[in-house]
Amino acid sequence: MGAFRVMVTAAMMAAGCGDENCDQHLPFQDQLTQAAPNAQLLVTTDNCSTCDHANLQVIWSGPTAGVTGTIDVEVHPACFVQPYKLSRPATGGVGDYVYDWNTKNCGDQVDYSVVAINRSNVTMDTFEVHVNCIAYEPKM
Repeated sequence: MGAFRVMVTAAMMAAGCGDENCDQHLPFQDQLTQAAPNAQLLVTTDNCSTCDHANLQVIWSGPTAGVTGTIDVEVHPACFVQPYKLSRPATGGVGDYVYDWNTKNCGDQVDYSVVAINRSNVTMDTFEVHVNCIAYEPKM
């Protein structure tokens, strides 16, 4: 059975998309060591603006050979939009990938739940997910 951890790191700083000044990034992340096959990381965001793109990065390290399977991610916007589902081959050694998205049709503010899953056949020494979005500030 895989490990499951929930950790939320939120910076609630005012930036603005009320004036289209989309430059205040909010970082959210979680990390797991010794992530067995099917281990999951869950990151939830808070106070994200849809005025610009959000992105995630998944980073893993593990054995250098004999690695099969995938690293899967689901991004669930807290609105009626379907989740974004991603899957990349798990690689030996160190691997990472980045995904960029924009959920403009959710309104001005949206929160996300991001789940990263080690669907490989090996235990990863480290398994991380980082999510960045733009801070939401109501229009004045």
